[in-house]
Amino acid sequence: MVVLCGQVASTLIGEDAFQETDMIGVSRPVVKHNLSVRHPEEIPEIVRKAYYIASTGRPGPVVVDIPKDMTTPNERYEYVFPKKVKLRSYNPAIRGHAGQIKKAVDMLLAAKRPIIYAGGGVILGKATDQLTELVRMLGYPITNTLMGIGCYPASDTQHIGWLGMHGTYESNMAMHHSDLILCVGARFDDRVTNATEKFCPGARIVHIDIDPASISKTIDADVPIVGPVDAVLKEMITLVKESKEKPDADAIAAWWKQIEEWRAFHGMRYETSPDVIKPQEVVEALWKLTNGEAFVTSDVGQHQMFAAQYYKFDKPNRWINSGGLAPWASACQRLWGSS
Repeated sequence: MVVLCGQVASTLIGEDAFQETDMIGVSRPVVKHNLSVRHPEEIPEIVRKAYYIASTGRPGPVVVDIPKDMTTPNERYEYVFPKKVKLRSYNPAIRGHAGQIKKAVDMLLAAKRPIIYAGGGVILGKATDQLTELVRMLGYPITNTLMGIGCYPASDTQHIGWLGMHGTYESNMAMHHSDLILCVGARFDDRVTNATEKFCPGARIVHIDIDPASISKTIDADVPIVGPVDAVLKEMITLVKESKEKPDADAIAAWWKQIEEWRAFHGMRYETSPDVIKPQEVVEALWKLTNGEAFVTSDVGQHQMFAAQYYKFDKPNRWINSGGLAPWASACQRLWGSS
C-alpha cells in the first residue's frame, strides 16, 4: 500500500500551523518507510521509490507526505517517471546464499524428527507450489501459522494443522519434540513460541525469510537464509533431487507413528448434540457446501479461531484475516466481556 498524504505548505512545516500534522513522525512506527516531497521535481522519483519499497522484499505500507505548495498549478516541470530506481541503503536479496541452502538440505535429509513450519511469507512470496513440492518430496509433516493458512493444502494428510496457542495438539507436540525445524516465511511470534526459553529445546532451526530483521529476532537460527522464499525453495528442491542421501525411512515412519498417536489422542474432534448447533459444525458445513472454494474473512475473536480451524483451506489467499492486531479484540473481551 502506498499512501499519498496531503500536508501544509512546506514553509509552515514545524510551525504548528493550522491543520499541520507530523505525518512522517506519526506514521514511522507502523509503516515500512515514509518519504517527504521537498521540491515538485522530486515527485516522480519519490512515487517510484515508494512503490518499489512497498512491493519488494517484505511488502509493507509506504507514506508519501506532499506539502500543498508542491502541487501549485502555476509551477510546471517535466514529469518523467523513472523505469527503475536505486536506493543505496535498500537492496532486498534476490536469492539465498548457496552454501547456507546446501547446509540446510543436508540437515533436512539427516533429520529423524523433522517438521516444516510455514507462515504468511510463503503466500506473499507466491511460493505455495514450491513449498508443496518440497513437502511431498520429503514426506515430512508440515504446520503453518494463522497467516500462512492455505500455503499448503489443509486437507492433505501431511498437514497436521496450524500451531500455537489456538493450533492443534499434534502440531504443537510435533514442533516441541522435533529435532529439525525448517521455518519458511514465518517469524516465531509469541502466539507460536510462548516462553522462548522453553521453545523446541531439541530442535536445530533453519530459517528462510526475505526480511533479515526477522531472522533470529526471537529464536536463534542455526542456519539463517535471507532471500525470496520461492527462489530458495527451488534451489532446495533441486539439491534434494540431486542428492545421493535420502531421508531415513525407518526414522520418518516412527516419527509419523508418534504424530498419528497425538492426532488420535486429540485431533480436532468435538461433541455433537441434537439440541445444539455448534460453531465447528457450521464452519465444517460451509466448507462442504462450498467445496472448500470460498473466500473467507472474519472479525477477530473466538469465531475467527473456529473459521481458521475447521475450514480446510487448500489454496492461498482464500483466508482474508487480520493477524497482527487481533490482541485488541482480546483486550476488549477482558475489559467489556465482548464476544
